[in-house]
Amino acid sequence: MKLFENYLANRTHFVSIEDIQSQKASVTCDVPQGSNLGALFFLLYVNDITHVSKFKTYLFADDTVLSFSAKSVTDLKKKVNEELNNIDNWLKHNKLSLNCNKTQYMMITKQKIPLNFDMNISINNHIISKVDNLKYLGVVLGNKLTWNSHIAQVKKQISQACGAHTRLRHYLPINSLITVYYSLVFSHLQYGISSWGSASTYLLKTIKTIQNKFIRLIAFSSYGSNAEKLYAQLKILNLNDIYKLQIAKLMHKFKHDCLPSVFNHLFTKLDNIHSYNTRQKTFQEYIVPRKILAIAQKSLAYTGVKIWESLDQNLKVQPFYIFKKKCKLHFLNQY
Repeated sequence: MKLFENYLANRTHFVSIEDIQSQKASVTCDVPQGSNLGALFFLLYVNDITHVSKFKTYLFADDTVLSFSAKSVTDLKKKVNEELNNIDNWLKHNKLSLNCNKTQYMMITKQKIPLNFDMNISINNHIISKVDNLKYLGVVLGNKLTWNSHIAQVKKQISQACGAHTRLRHYLPINSLITVYYSLVFSHLQYGISSWGSASTYLLKTIKTIQNKFIRLIAFSSYGSNAEKLYAQLKILNLNDIYKLQIAKLMHKFKHDCLPSVFNHLFTKLDNIHSYNTRQKTFQEYIVPRKILAIAQKSLAYTGVKIWESLDQNLKVQPFYIFKKKCKLHFLNQY
């Protein structure tokens, strides 16, 4: 504690504009922003918020998500407002303020609710606005638990990049064009794809079409040219295989115990079922869920096992940095 006290005590701050500086003022609370320990100290400061209400609380730095469930809308409204009062008291006692303009709530339910329905959720006399889509950590979540809104966002982002690339390609060599692709397109395709990559074929088709267009622009190929050959030529993965690669990397981390324990219930090792030396056990590590609905076959519990079991046994035991490179080559060699 003395070490922390020494780090935080006797700090001052001032404003500097060109050659003019304000007087120094003491910092009586807060942590130094931009410091190596700043983020850690903030997390230590706020982590007890999970104990002050009945909300399920999800923390990521200063982004916090609270969730609550109830059997009826009336009961939900009452309990949520009660629990938000507890959150408000905690904020006041810890000298923290809530940005109400960035605070929203979303209802996820199977019940038919009027479009203009509002539960009048508030905190500290500030009304919290209701939304149908919520962006959290760069991923857009919909109140119907579909990926329509997020895929629409990705489509918009890579379409804008495609327009810029149309002009750039006449001035840059192909290696630079590929770099632009990874910066402006691949970064959006890869982010969160282990979740939204399981969306319907219809939704993903629009993304695939734009990706194919981008690849043809890089290669200066005509609209009707074979996109698969261009992916192989440029050594770029298509959308389906970007998804498979991300799932394979996740499964590799799970195999080597590098994932949080929340993933443990998703996959069942064959060794946990029996210890007999069967032919299936020789080549299979995890149990594939059987007799499940088509929609459940999109789940990570199903696709993760199917993709993992399709990989070569020698590839699975490689260190992660080698695994991801060879796994990419594995998918490229199928083009």
